[in-house]
Amino acid sequence: MQTKIDNDMEEGRAVTREWPQEKTCFKPPDQLVLTSEELDEDITRTLTANNPQAPRNIIYYSYHEQSFKVNSKVDQLAVHFILEGDLIFKGSNSVPQRRSKGMIANIEEYEVGEAEEQNGQEMEKDEVTDVKKSSLEYTGTHNVPKIANQFNYNERASQTFNNPQREQASQTEPPPQANFSDTVNQWKIYDVYQEELLKQKATKEQTPPTKPSHHGDCKKAGSMGFQINDMSKIAKAAKIMERVVNMNTYDEIAQDYKYFEDASDEFQDMEGTLLPLWHFHYEKAKKLAVTALCWNPHYEDLIAAGYGSFDMNQKPEGMLVLYSFKNPSFPEETFSTESGVLCMDFHPTFCHMAVLGCYDGSLIAISLRGEKKQPTRQCVANKGRHTDPVWQVKWQKDDMDKNLNFFSISSDGRIVSWTILKNDFVPVEVIQLTDDPSSMLCNPQALHGKKNFEKKMASTHYIHQYYIGTVWYNKCEV
Repeated sequence: MQTKIDNDMEEGRAVTREWPQEKTCFKPPDQLVLTSEELDEDITRTLTANNPQAPRNIIYYSYHEQSFKVNSKVDQLAVHFILEGDLIFKGSNSVPQRRSKGMIANIEEYEVGEAEEQNGQEMEKDEVTDVKKSSLEYTGTHNVPKIANQFNYNERASQTFNNPQREQASQTEPPPQANFSDTVNQWKIYDVYQEELLKQKATKEQTPPTKPSHHGDCKKAGSMGFQINDMSKIAKAAKIMERVVNMNTYDEIAQDYKYFEDASDEFQDMEGTLLPLWHFHYEKAKKLAVTALCWNPHYEDLIAAGYGSFDMNQKPEGMLVLYSFKNPSFPEETFSTESGVLCMDFHPTFCHMAVLGCYDGSLIAISLRGEKKQPTRQCVANKGRHTDPVWQVKWQKDDMDKNLNFFSISSDGRIVSWTILKNDFVPVEVIQLTDDPSSMLCNPQALHGKKNFEKKMASTHYIHQYYIGTVWYNKCEV
């Protein structure tokens, strides 16, 4: 018996073995071939809620920071499918509205009886015992209670007019008009002027004398209040007109300055042609020699010329004259000094500031800004003042307190750093050249006459190097 059961089991196993069909694995020709170790390797997969199709380069402009910003907060919601249903509630307020618009038809309701038993028997369609048909036709006469629900709810609000516009008009009576006529001739004009002069004399005798007021550009003459234009008020307009006229006059020179080419340059080897362009002159500086020239670093058409004398026996007065290409016929500004000007320099940043070195050893700082261009500061104190002529001045960088400072060199053998304060110059002696060769780095003969120097700053260290030229054709490095 046991043997028969075993045989039946073996036959059943054989049947079950024959039942499943062999699965054929189809691989593409470019299938990656992996080893058994690589196939058995566990690979961790992390599921995130990020939307791979969400944009990552949304840029918006920030008015607060005045720049473009990247929007990092992007909605990661991915919508795969949306199905809007057509079912609505019976008591919904939107049913009569949709029905009146023809959006839905009459709704018929079918009530099906309960199932017969719970034993799993199915009911046939023709065995339905209780089927009740009713037609729901809505009419406006039915009293349907108004119930607020979460699906269809409208809030009530009201809006009033804000600041309504109103128009108001008024009409006035026109002023009275009158016609008059008269003849004008020479003696009537003379009589009117004579009467006006008599009135002005009478008012001057009656009114007490008052202090003249300096406010404004116009002056009052008598109680009649006649305003007389000051010449300073039209000075700017006259200067503009003068420049326009001179620009038209010297237009050919300006064209030659830009585009002049001499045909003889092809035949002259290593030689050029001198073409005189502008001729600047000033009548009051006719007897003085030009001792200094300097270009303005900001206004490229502005030249400053210092006048003085190199004659040691004479000590004439000096002058600073500013010329411009816009008006070569007359200087823009003039300044007089008590001693001859030997050197000058414009500030590289504050182009309206200029410093002058004079023959008597004094230093003058001039500000060209403002209507009254007068020397703002002048070194006249004996403390730290040069005793010999100043041959060169050079502006330096501002100090730690943002005060202007410059260097000067004179024939007395001193290099002095000057700091411009509110009321005076503060000198700081940088070096004093002596006759002792061991205390200096240059020839002792260089002490008798210093002519010029140039500052050179190292790019890696804050070291000032000065090259001083002498009348003995020597050079000294300090």
